[in-house]
Amino acid sequence: TSEPIIPYNLHNVCLSASSNYLQCKQIVMQLPDHSKNVFLYLCFFLQELLSHSSDNQLDGKTLATLFGGIFIREPPRSRNPSSARTKSNQQEADRKKANFV
Repeated sequence: TSEPIIPYNLHNVCLSASSNYLQCKQIVMQLPDHSKNVFLYLCFFLQELLSHSSDNQLDGKTLATLFGGIFIREPPRSRNPSSARTKSNQQEADRKKANFV
């Protein structure tokens, strides 16, 4: 399986840093060049979408929630039933992903 934009080995680090902008920025700068370039390109695209929010009715929270799950995916080993998350744990992880983005 291919890696998401944020590599699996940084999944937990990103979630832990999600409330600290500077830590998030440092993590992004440490990404492999191809991942960093895609991440930054998509972030600029999202900013462009937001600049037209009066026309497209999109807001930052919605975009961050949608793209957070795309940028930062659960490692495959944590998707098995034995490690199933409770709804509140999943919501917390989704919130942290959105904050990171």
